[in-house]
Order: sequence, then structure tokens, then C-alpha cells
Amino acid sequence: MIAYLKGTVLEAKEESAVVVCGGVGYEVNLAKSSAAELEAGRECALYISESISPYDGTVLYGFLSKEDKELWMLFKTAIPNTGAKKALEFLNKALRSVADFHAAIVKRDPKILTGIFGFTAKTAEKLINSLKDKMDAVSVQGSSKIKVLDEAPYMSDIPLFPAIFSDRSI
Repeated sequence: MIAYLKGTVLEAKEESAVVVCGGVGYEVNLAKSSAAELEAGRECALYISESISPYDGTVLYGFLSKEDKELWMLFKTAIPNTGAKKALEFLNKALRSVADFHAAIVKRDPKILTGIFGFTAKTAEKLINSLKDKMDAVSVQGSSKIKVLDEAPYMSDIPLFPAIFSDRSI
């Protein structure tokens, strides 16, 4: 079983990359945000998980950190009817801010999951119900990126027309 690859990126795509290690190119599926960090010709190191499918054969999934891999495994194993590809979609959204995703699950806050991370209301509830007691096992790197405004601006404070139109009649 392949657990880690370190090599040169031969080709970087939107959701995958070909990594050459010891003269062999491995195609690795990645979260979009992780794939965006890879460049052809540059060195990379990926934590790997293999998935074997009767349709696709052996498929490799890559992660920039051990924590990303652990979160993906949690999605895949703890959320009902979630396979490797769906878990990768969930991971891509959670990687916007793992600290805030973790907090939203622990606080059972579907509004953050739908508003910030882009999950549907049904999926947000599914995530909360499946992960609420399991998120303590996930190590969180980084700090919160979400800023909550204490006071929303009043509508009267928002100009309806830009200043350049203020002298013109309508």
C-alpha cells in the first residue's frame, strides 16, 4: 500500500496531479484547493490513500498534510453513503478554514456550514449529525478565518447611488 509520495510534479490539473517518483508517474486525485498549490516541475510531498474500485481499479488520493488525510478519512468513514470522491468534495470545502469547520460542527451550527462553506442545508445537518461526537479526534491547524460582525450596517448607511450620480437628476 502506498502511504506517501515525494517527487516532481509532471502535470498539475484542477483536481489531480501526476507525480514522478523513481521514474514512475503516479496520478493522484486531490482537493481542488490542494491541487492549486502544485506546479509542474516543482517538488511535492503527498500523504496518500488508496481506494480500489471495480470500475476504476486502484485510485490514489493525495493530501498536503497528515491532518488533511485524517479529516478525509473521517468524512469517508463517519458520514453515511460517502465514498472517496464525495469525501474529497467535503474536504475541499472544509479546507477553506479547518478551524472554522471544526467549530461549526462542534457548535452544531448549520448556518456557518451553508453560508461560509457552501454546503446545502440537508448536507450540513448530515455532517453535524455524523461528526458531532467525532471532531475531537481531528487535529486542527491554523486559526479561525471567519469574522463575525457585531453590528450589521443600517440600510440608511449604504448609499443607493455612487457619489458621481449625486449631482445629476434621474
